[in-house]
Order: sequence, then structure tokens, then C-alpha cells
Amino acid sequence: MPCLVDQIKEHTVQQVAALKTEVELAQAALKEEAKQTAAELKKEQETFEEKATKENANNTTGLFELAGIASDLLDAVFELAGLVSELKEMKGEDEEMVKLYLIAIKNGEMTIEEVPVLWRSRVQAELDKELEEDLEEPEESENPEEKFPEESENPGEKTEEDTILGGDAEDIEESENFPTLYRDNTSLLS
Repeated sequence: MPCLVDQIKEHTVQQVAALKTEVELAQAALKEEAKQTAAELKKEQETFEEKATKENANNTTGLFELAGIASDLLDAVFELAGLVSELKEMKGEDEEMVKLYLIAIKNGEMTIEEVPVLWRSRVQAELDKELEEDLEEPEESENPEEKFPEESENPGEKTEEDTILGGDAEDIEESENFPTLYRDNTSLLS
């Protein structure tokens, strides 16, 4: 009979072999799992790099698009500046046309209805403005009686002028002393 020591030895060798097989199987499984994990990580890294590359490309494309838009905006600004300049020139020409039509209307060469529609409202506004200015200015008396008093209806009646001169103005002019008085006064002036 085999001895107990041999049996224990054989049983230990079998157990060590079984453990060794289990360790080898566990190691193989761990290696396989490590390979799979590594493959998954590599795939995730590649996906991430692809996304990053696409995003960089999109960002680059976006930057180029923004640069294009900025260039278009700058062109539009320069075009607008040119149009503003042209409008200023046209406004100056319009003002000249309005002045010409105002002169023609004032000279009686045309009426407001004959002014082209393009300038009619501005010409009318200028006419209204001038009318307002004329109404605001203090006017001299337009009553001719205030400027030149009428001769008295009664020839014998003394006028204000007669009172100042001390007699009828006509009488003074016809008197003999008038030329003498006139001469005396002119000699004083010289």
C-alpha cells in the first residue's frame, strides 16, 4: 500500500496541477479581457480623435465662413459709405433744383403745379417757410395815407405842414424871400 506520505504528495501534486490549470485559465481569461478592454479603449480613442478632427475641421470651416462673412460685411460697409456720399451729392443737387424752381416761381415763369413731383413738396415747403418769415418780419405801414397824407379837401384849411412852416407851403415857395432864404441857407452849408 502506498504510503500515506506518497498519497499526500500525489494529492498535493494533483491539487497544485489543478491550481496551476486554474491560474493558467484565469490568466488566459484576464489576458483576453485585457485585450478586449484595450481594443475597446483603442476604438473609443479613435472615435474621440475622429470627432475631435471633425470638430477642428468644422471649427476651421466655421472660422473660414466667419472670415467670409466679415469680408462681405466690410464690403457692404464700404458700399454703404459710397452710397451715403452719393446721397449727399444728390441732396446738394436737389437743393440746387429746389432753388431754381423757387426762382422760376417768384419770377412768374411757372407755378407750383408745374414743378415736377420729385421736387414739388420741397419747393412748397420752402415757399411756406419764406411766407412764414415774411409774416414774422415787422412790416412798414402799407397805408399810403400814413406815408403821404392826402391834401386837404378844403383848400383854405391849414395842414400840419402849414402849421410847422408858419403858413401855406405854396405861399412860401412863391414868395419873394424864398430864393433869398434858400440862398442864405445854402451858403451856410458850403
